[in-house]
Amino acid sequence: MPYCTHCKQEYPEGTTQCPECHRDLQLHRMDWLPYDPKEPLVDVRTVQGELAAVLLQGQLEQKGIPVVLQRESLGLVYGLTVDGLGAQRLLVPESLLRKAKWALVCARRRGAWPRRRRSLFTRKQQRPM
Repeated sequence: MPYCTHCKQEYPEGTTQCPECHRDLQLHRMDWLPYDPKEPLVDVRTVQGELAAVLLQGQLEQKGIPVVLQRESLGLVYGLTVDGLGAQRLLVPESLLRKAKWALVCARRRGAWPRRRRSLFTRKQQRPM
């Protein structure tokens, strides 16, 4: 059955778009790797900004690893993302921590998301002689 990854709902056959959030549906529901729902969640990565967090969440969920995003809310209210404001933590079950870290390393090697660029202001500029 088609499945919406955003709303976490299944829809009847023939449906191609979620009627609630209007996103494209996946052909089937993702099966998660086995874990105990009562085990604690641990921080696998902390990133700045929602885009980076959602990209990493997608990489982990593609491998069957459930992810919870824990957002810092003050940055969303004021629109600031400096000095820890706007930080987002990706939490995974403790038993899947090693698999999650390995999945992120493999995704990084494949170039699944852009590398962090150095700021123009921190580069040493060569001066002409």
